[in-house]
Amino acid sequence: MYINEKYSTKIYISCGNGIYLFSNESATGKTRLFKVLRKIQGYDKDIKTYTYDDLLIENKTLDAFLENIGEGISVIFIDRFDMHEVSQKNIEQLKRLGKDHIILIDCKQIELLAECDFNDAGITMTEQTITVEG
Repeated sequence: MYINEKYSTKIYISCGNGIYLFSNESATGKTRLFKVLRKIQGYDKDIKTYTYDDLLIENKTLDAFLENIGEGISVIFIDRFDMHEVSQKNIEQLKRLGKDHIILIDCKQIELLAECDFNDAGITMTEQTITVEG
């Protein structure tokens, strides 16, 4: 479970450690959640976010991102996972990290994560809150 009530948008993630996959349905709040978590990442050091733009703009690979998850991280959000060339190494990294972290993934191609033991996740929102349930 992760709760952050310090900022204007309160975040409630009622998931235990593991891998959670959002539905590929549009307009569910994934982008808003990602943007809020990305902002929180700038202030608090318990969130790590990654999106395909990190590769395009900063040349930061998914491998490098997953290898550099340090101590004190509670939540990892990977946006647009299916845009990457996913390797077996990435799958193994996710499985390992899922033991100690909440991993939220936006992925349109569920088969990329077939080897991972993942749960479905859903988002509910208000103007001031985002809740993730798994």
